Amino acid sequence: MSGFIFKKLKVLSILLVIKTVILVMSITLNILFYFYYDSTKKILIKIINSLLFAFDFAIDFIKGFIDKIVNASMQISGIFNNRELAIGVLIIFVIVYVLSVKDVRKLIPGLLITALNRKLMYWYITMIAYFAGMLYVLEYIGFWDDGLLKDSIIWFLVVGFVTTSRAIGNARDLKFFILFLKDNLKIITLLEFISNMYTYSLIVEIILVIITTFIVMLVTFIEHSPNYQDKNSKILKNFFNLVLTIIGIFVIYHSVRMIIHSLDELVFYDLLKDSLLPIILSVMFVPYIYLFVIVTLYEVLFVRINFMKTINENLRSKLKLRVFLFCNINISRISNFAQKSKLIQNNINTSDDIGALFSRYKEYKQIKHNQEGSNFS
Repeated sequence: MSGFIFKKLKVLSILLVIKTVILVMSITLNILFYFYYDSTKKILIKIINSLLFAFDFAIDFIKGFIDKIVNASMQISGIFNNRELAIGVLIIFVIVYVLSVKDVRKLIPGLLITALNRKLMYWYITMIAYFAGMLYVLEYIGFWDDGLLKDSIIWFLVVGFVTTSRAIGNARDLKFFILFLKDNLKIITLLEFISNMYTYSLIVEIILVIITTFIVMLVTFIEHSPNYQDKNSKILKNFFNLVLTIIGIFVIYHSVRMIIHSLDELVFYDLLKDSLLPIILSVMFVPYIYLFVIVTLYEVLFVRINFMKTINENLRSKLKLRVFLFCNINISRISNFAQKSKLIQNNINTSDDIGALFSRYKEYKQIKHNQEGSNFS
């Protein structure tokens, strides 16, 4: 109650100040008109003309700004199809909503500092440089041109960047890279390409994106929530998956129908390049992800060696060299060496202690090989 009274008094005080200013200005004008009528009149006419000029300038500026927005939107619509624009609208809406939350805004400075630290900057620079080199090679051999720039950038953000981030914690052997290539060589990739060739109107695409996003979120929630693992929940999840399948079938049907109706206008060589681009980029990007994972694993392992008090200071460099020569570019060896060689549990004071690490690791590999052989037989 006291807060409401305080706000009301504050508003009344502001109104009182405004009334006082208007009254003072009115009295001042009356005095000026009484004693200096002609000069005051000329000054007022100049002020009014200046205000009218400023108003006309503002109107012209707003018109020009609107024209630029319209032209920019026409150019954007020429670059992006309606489905991509709908996804962009949804992303912008989510960003605006998230930024409207005060507690989230407080976290932004810390997130920016973390995202722009030195090690991550090295990652960004090397990844972008490698990606640019890929495009240069493809352009040199005559496959890539400026018309593929948009699709290349989208692939880099959605596939390249995300896959490299996932690889840090998940790539422990070659299985990760094999699955990555399989995912990009599946028939679903071709279906996605076909479905994106022709889209509905922007309003319809926005509605479709919102519906599919909401359903995918529900399915993900049901799959990972321990409270929704009963029979009824599985039936509900299957129903949502069926709805997604039906939407996908209609979208693909629309694209196929439009392709058939416009066969004469299609340039099949360009279509072939568009369809092969994500596959080629994925295959070419594997070496970077592999080397990136190797460097990250070695960095973690060597930092651990540097800070372990159980290792003789004079033997650290020798141990790192022996580890590098033994593991080389084998991801499985690098990721498992510290644990399987029992590096943490043992003191390293002599060269023989270093040799014992590799002997223990080889014993582990031999036991594992024998187990796999017995299981296979």
